[in-house]
Amino acid sequence: LKQIMKKKSQYCANGKSEGNPCTLAFIIGPSGISSHQQFTSDVSPHISENDGWGWDDDIKGYGWTSKLGWVAKKAGAKFVITFKKLHRPVRMFTLISMKSYGEKWKGSSARFTAAVSDQSVGNRTVHTTMTVAGIHDSATSISYTNIMELEEGGAGIGDNLKLEIELVGGTTFKIQGMMFCSF
Repeated sequence: LKQIMKKKSQYCANGKSEGNPCTLAFIIGPSGISSHQQFTSDVSPHISENDGWGWDDDIKGYGWTSKLGWVAKKAGAKFVITFKKLHRPVRMFTLISMKSYGEKWKGSSARFTAAVSDQSVGNRTVHTTMTVAGIHDSATSISYTNIMELEEGGAGIGDNLKLEIELVGGTTFKIQGMMFCSF
């Protein structure tokens, strides 16, 4: 986190702070994306493949404490977010996900693989991967933040970026937000 804040400070100090530093940023919840319809409008245009992920909305039964999200609905579920010819650089991927407990969450983990196709170097592709657990030992459901810094400086303007999210353990995983940003 200190490295990110340092990069952000350098970015702003260099006079580059104009405009939104994110290609896509969303939070699922009462003050962000709070309905399937809004998710479909804002995020779905970037989803190029989906097998087994869907909207989770159990607020009617349990109130806001139930935590909305984009959820893996089966073992091996996978979806892909694609950006072609980026208009701004992406160096960091930030994930907000829920960790929970109990039988439903046993073994829960998802792998996030970013592939940057560098158009300036003969379509060279650089991969960055992180795996995130969806279960913990606490008898409560808690949101966590994970940051993945893309290898070799990330994606530049004009590059293509593809993020593949695959459930590699258990039968569920809940995403509550994502940010694809320059810092």
